[in-house]
Amino acid sequence: MRTTLMILLALAVTLGAGCVGGAIPVDPGTDQEAPTVDDGGGNEGTPAEEQPGDDQSGEPSGDDNGPAPGPGEDENGDDGNDEGNGDIVTTLSYPIVDTGQTQCYSANGLMDPTAEGQDYYGQDAQHEGNQPRYRDNGDGTVTDLVTGLMWQQDPGEKVTWAQAAAAADDFELAGYTDWRLPTVKELYSLILFTGQCGPSAMVPFIDTDYFHFSYGDASQGERAIDSQWATSTIYRSTTMWGNATMFGVNFADGRIKGYPKDNKLFFCIYVRGGESYGQNDLVDNGDGTVTDRATGLMWTQQDSGGFEAGQWGDGRMDWREALAWADGFELAGHSDWRLPNAKELQSLVDYSHAPAHDGQPAIDPVFECTPITAEDGYGDFACYWTSTTHLDGPNPGGNGCYVAFGRAMGYLGHGWTDVHGAGAQRSDPKQGDPATLPYAHGPQGDAVRVYNMVRLVRDAR
Repeated sequence: MRTTLMILLALAVTLGAGCVGGAIPVDPGTDQEAPTVDDGGGNEGTPAEEQPGDDQSGEPSGDDNGPAPGPGEDENGDDGNDEGNGDIVTTLSYPIVDTGQTQCYSANGLMDPTAEGQDYYGQDAQHEGNQPRYRDNGDGTVTDLVTGLMWQQDPGEKVTWAQAAAAADDFELAGYTDWRLPTVKELYSLILFTGQCGPSAMVPFIDTDYFHFSYGDASQGERAIDSQWATSTIYRSTTMWGNATMFGVNFADGRIKGYPKDNKLFFCIYVRGGESYGQNDLVDNGDGTVTDRATGLMWTQQDSGGFEAGQWGDGRMDWREALAWADGFELAGHSDWRLPNAKELQSLVDYSHAPAHDGQPAIDPVFECTPITAEDGYGDFACYWTSTTHLDGPNPGGNGCYVAFGRAMGYLGHGWTDVHGAGAQRSDPKQGDPATLPYAHGPQGDAVRVYNMVRLVRDAR
């Protein structure tokens, strides 16, 4: 277990020294005191009565703090089985909405699904989760029938982050006054990886049958991908050489990034109800696994580095290797482990941690994370593969989504820096030799690694 003492000791070691599962030395001078908005932590802790090894022995209470429906209820407090009414599909307090991805992709594009034991088996489309379901309430609001959250339907014109945060207190819609700016976990629940961003097609990463969406306004000098949406989640460190940073979701290009909080405009929709959504309820099962009773998922406590997996034994793999490793994995009597999809893995991010803030990866300390050395030569933590294909760029299907639990590095201006923050979701080429590929890509010079870490998941329910 990582402790404050380990943090202090690790920060005192010389540059490049590792500390397995603990704090790391970081680039001095990048930390800052973050505003008190939302730290994104949300771990409710381990109940004293929970016994190691229990998969799912109890249900969290899931207070939804208001008249909006909570998971498992419609707006009347019923089970929601009426035709055309609630019918919310789960009783978990933090149900993960599926990515919506239904097609399989190799590193070269669209492919037929493969079977167990074959290349590319076990990707996102081959595991069906809680399928996205919404209800248009006809009053400018939309209810998510999986999460129980109620959303403003139309973001309207772009505003600054300060305006979005301040206006929530006085916002009224459909007779409700308890609206709030969503956390990044709440807003990310709406993302769909049926979207595409590239020269061959532009398809939004949000359901436009229910939500109003706009690309960037070229007449205002914006790019098409300038459809960043604001959240209340503030990065505990800074990005892009010292900018105070907010984590936002881009529904034009399918990413979570840290954006400069000041001097930038964002779309904004407010949310209500389900205030426990996004809060993990983690139980250490004492057998190398951790169960999140809020999401109903079980995770490997160690990452692939702890298992000395991959061709170099350091845990790093390309996307095809990650899928294959998951396919043959056994732990704690279970053999149904898989590579998590993007939304499942993002559910583990603890935004109260950041390497440059407290020397910790952006995850609860119950999990072990293998330290790495980042592109700038400083100690850091890795990016982790997901089973979700990111349809982005000139080779749709050639990139896989990852979540950064360490700094999201980019080559910007005159060198390497944290451009998007620990907790960002971006993507990497599924295969290739990093030595022969461009070392960075995209407007902020996102680092190209190809070989990333892996943490596996299975359904605990």
